[in-house]
Formats: sequence, structure tokens, C-alpha cells
Amino acid sequence: MHTRALPVALAATLVACSGPSAPSGEAPPPDGAATTWYRDVLPVAQEHCLGCHNDEAPTFSMERWSEDLATRAPLIAQYTAAGIMPPWRPSPDCNRYHGERLLDADAIAVFAAWAADDGAEGDPADAPPPLPPLAELERVDRHLTLETAYTPAPPTGDVNDLRCFVLDPELGDDAMLVGFDVTPGERRVVHHVLLYSADSDELAALDAADPGPGYGCPGGPGASSARVIAGWVPGMPANHYPEGTGVPLAKDERLVMQIHYNTAQAGPLPDQSAVDLMLAEAAVEAPAQIFSIADHDFSIPPQTHGHTTTVEVDVPAAGTLWAAAPHMHLLGRQARVEVERANGDVACLVDIPSWSFDWQQFYFLADPAGLPVAPGDTIRFSCTWDNDTPEAVTWGDGTEDEMCITYLYATAK
Repeated sequence: MHTRALPVALAATLVACSGPSAPSGEAPPPDGAATTWYRDVLPVAQEHCLGCHNDEAPTFSMERWSEDLATRAPLIAQYTAAGIMPPWRPSPDCNRYHGERLLDADAIAVFAAWAADDGAEGDPADAPPPLPPLAELERVDRHLTLETAYTPAPPTGDVNDLRCFVLDPELGDDAMLVGFDVTPGERRVVHHVLLYSADSDELAALDAADPGPGYGCPGGPGASSARVIAGWVPGMPANHYPEGTGVPLAKDERLVMQIHYNTAQAGPLPDQSAVDLMLAEAAVEAPAQIFSIADHDFSIPPQTHGHTTTVEVDVPAAGTLWAAAPHMHLLGRQARVEVERANGDVACLVDIPSWSFDWQQFYFLADPAGLPVAPGDTIRFSCTWDNDTPEAVTWGDGTEDEMCITYLYATAK
């Protein structure tokens, strides 16, 4: 177990897929009637599946019936019955969150009945109205884009390229970030995006030292003044921070967009990503920060299962935790963030008992009061791995390495 102060450097990836959360309440059709895609299944799919399975995503589309979709009916029924799909990893026994992707028993039964009826199409006239587009920002106060397109150039033998691009929000005065929306220029190579704020002179020096667009930044933006203000992963809609909170932006700072490119699937394609910022129009009651708790010193022995490391930090002042985003790589098995009170009681912030590298995100608490913390409390973060490889695995940026880090979105009292 490690106890340490809150670190400044932040470097990780968050992977998520957005989608509505309310149970569908859809019931199977009356006895004797075949379950069809357009009448019975599509309403459920719209509510729970189209955030990922749409015409623009690399996965198969569920926007309309097709022969290919019908052949997948047994697998869809199997995965929904097992709770594998829709992907939602946090345990409801720990806490509840905004945007939960959970199917109720009726929705699961619809998929099972449709598979039993051989993925029947039905009448397209029975289809529900199309879904509205993903949520957008109420307004865009700043639209920032890469000045020139960048083509990822991973080192020889690698498929990962982490590149930083300096952006000028031209604030003119201090501001509060309350919402953002990232638009990747080339979705097939943009793995994730982290947005930082940092000293303008420090970033200018880093940028000038690299001749290409932006500068290489494995492990983080390289600026001692850098602090995370936002993050994006495929499938995420526009993001709004909890009401009454926002992340401070200083007028004399610049933003740096760290993009993790991965060329494994599509090769080195040019990208020109952009970000929209929504700034507070009035005073924000609770300024927020995004900080990390991490263990950089672990070593996972070869051929071991259930290897766990735990890192703790003492809460320095009264405040509120609103969200957590644990991160590990492919060997991850379980991640848990909790708060131990001064009296010994334990409050669970997020527990992911069955880790998946492909499904990671910020989990914002559904409780409008968040999770209050006070001096004397301890934040505890645990990572558990299974390592079937013949080598010890330690901290590293590559997917074949590992990490044990969680981001926390917090406000001070």
C-alpha cells in the first residue's frame, strides 16, 4: 500500500460509449405474435444501443434491420442476458451515476424473443421516430481547431503516437469552463483526447522545440504548470459539468490538446481535431479541479492472478467529489475508488468488479449532493490485475504496459 500526496502530472486514457440510461419498460409482443425488429426491438435499441451501434461508428449499425443484423440476433440476446451489453461496468451496489446503461428484465426479454423468432424484420412502418442527435452545448463560446492537419507517426514497431497541440482560447479575462465538446477530425485514429491548461510561455517553448505540427508528448504535456480541464473518448456527447461547478481558466494561459493516436486499425491518417468550449456567463459557485491519484511504482509479477496495489491520499480540506474515472490497461481485472471516513465508515465512489479496457469513462454521481469529504477522510484507490504473460509488467504509456490511475472531479468547500 502506498500513501502519498496528490500528484500533479496526469496521463491516462478514458474510453467510453455514451447512451441513454433509463430502463425501456418495453414488453414482449402479445402471445402468438412474432417479435419484430421495427415494432418491438428498435425502440429498445434506440434507447440503449445506438450511442455506439450507429451508421457513423466502426461497430455494426442497429439503426435499421439488415440480414447481417438478423444473423447477430442470438449473440445480441446472449450478450444482453449476460449483462455484457450495453457496456456498463460499475457495480450498482457501490453507487449510482448519470447516464447508466442498464437494461431491465422486459428489455432483455425483447431481445431474447426476437432471437427466438430468427431476427424477424417486421414492417418498417412500425418503426419509432428517429432519435434526436446527441446532446449539444447550449452555446459555443470558443471553437478551437488544430491549425494544420497532423498525420500520426508512431515510433518504429509501435502504433501509438501521443501528440500535443497548443491552442489559444483568446479569453481576454479569467473564465470558467462549464461545458465542452470534442470533434475528432479522423475517428479511425483518434484514440482519446485530454485537454490541459498551462502557462503560455512554457507551452510556447515546448512547441518551438519540435518542428512538426504540435510536439511529441508521451506521458503528458511536459509542462510543469499543466492541469487537466477536460477529456474525450469515442462515443461521448457534449459534456456539461455538474450544475454550479466549473473549471477555472486563467486569461494568460493557453490550452494544450493531447491526442493519443493509434494506427493499428486504419494506418497513419491525417487528423485535424477540434474542441468547442462553453464558458460560464455568471459567477460559478464552486470552482472545480480534476486531479489524479496514481501508483507509478507497481510491478505485476509474471503468471499471477489477482495482483493488487492500493494508493491512498488524505483529504486536506472539506469538499465534494463529483466523479471518478479509473484507468488501467489490458491486464486490468478490478478497479475501486472509495472514501474511508475518520470514524472508519467507508463510502464507495466507484467499483468496477469486471474491468474492460474498452469501456472507461468519467462516472458522475447521480446524487445531486455529490460525495462530501472532510479532513480526516482518506481516498483509497485499488487496482487489480491478471498477468498471464511471462514478464513482469510495470507502469508505461503503451497499451502493452499498465497503469493504475484515477481522475477525480472535485470542488473545495
